[in-house]
Amino acid sequence: MNLSDPARSPWLRAATLAWPVVAQQAITLFVQLTDRWLAGHGAGPAAGQVALQAAQTTCFYLVWMTATVGVLATAGVTATVSRRVGAHDARGANDALHQALLIAAVVGMAGAV
Repeated sequence: MNLSDPARSPWLRAATLAWPVVAQQAITLFVQLTDRWLAGHGAGPAAGQVALQAAQTTCFYLVWMTATVGVLATAGVTATVSRRVGAHDARGANDALHQALLIAAVVGMAGAV
């Protein structure tokens, strides 16, 4: 599969690159919706169901925040590494990767605190 083939449609090339991320996001949405349904349809008193749904909603937002913070370290480095690899600058790509790992570690530690 050659993504740089000019005969291929730009939409097809973009879809080929994007489908794994779209699939991951669809699976995440399915898990969250399933969790919400399970929290709302369990056995027990109605007051307990409200507490379960509130806890599930809080967890949903915590996961969302974690994923959003992860974008801080990944979005920029993806473009930088791609440009450096395209320019045959392996040392620069390596440096960008190491910087992203350092940023991810610092952000992860700050989030853990």
